[in-house]
Amino acid sequence: MIFNPSKKQALKYALIIIALALLSAFLWNQYGNNPDRVMARDIELRVFTMSGKQNGRAFITVPFLKTEDELSFINAALDINGSGNYESGEWVIKNIPTIPEKNTKNSYHFTSGLPLEGQKKLRVILSDFPLTQDLWEGPTLPTGRQFVEAELALKTQDVKDFINLSIGKTFMWSSTTLDNLNSSLHAKTNVPLEIYLIDPATNEIVGGHTVTLHKIYSTRDKKFIEITDGVAADEGFHIYEIKDSNEILNYGLFDGLAVINIANE
Repeated sequence: MIFNPSKKQALKYALIIIALALLSAFLWNQYGNNPDRVMARDIELRVFTMSGKQNGRAFITVPFLKTEDELSFINAALDINGSGNYESGEWVIKNIPTIPEKNTKNSYHFTSGLPLEGQKKLRVILSDFPLTQDLWEGPTLPTGRQFVEAELALKTQDVKDFINLSIGKTFMWSSTTLDNLNSSLHAKTNVPLEIYLIDPATNEIVGGHTVTLHKIYSTRDKKFIEITDGVAADEGFHIYEIKDSNEILNYGLFDGLAVINIANE
């Protein structure tokens, strides 16, 4: 007996085949060994500790498999309360610009507020454009161009690994802004940078941290710096948002004010 489907059945079968092909392509892109993947799947989630206690700051580290020329954006949702779902307020990384480089890692910082415990579900999204709030309020999260979703065990990073809190007031203060840094970056590839830690109650420098500036990112209404750390160089690049030209936002190593300053060479 020869099977001879009607036109309606043939169309139905064709649509099923197309849907399966699209699903296969999507799964291959997200989970398979796709040579076009940009983000690796071995993402890490770290919390900062001081004297063994979490300070409410954390960061995710994303390894990249390919180098790209165009600007992309990183977003992340973290199941902070352990409900199994991503809820309002759990969009922890919002539209941080990045240019992926092969075999490097980028770290993106945020304030968790509450101490994090156990394994946490995390979704990291790479997109070609900034994501808007309405995309995060629907029944499902956006997927962007690529995403990675995983249950991650927390790792800790002690603040003392980074900061010299005995430097005191010995830094020579100068007024550094992103405009100064842009000029310095035009002159050379990497710029030594000092991060000063200031007690807001006394307006005095209480410590510091020396890093290397690699890039400055500018979006429509925000600016970011990309730095590496001499103490933890294997962690790759760290990207921070800058407020008012020189204040670092979500700086996990210090609860006071953190500002940038061009290092004296």
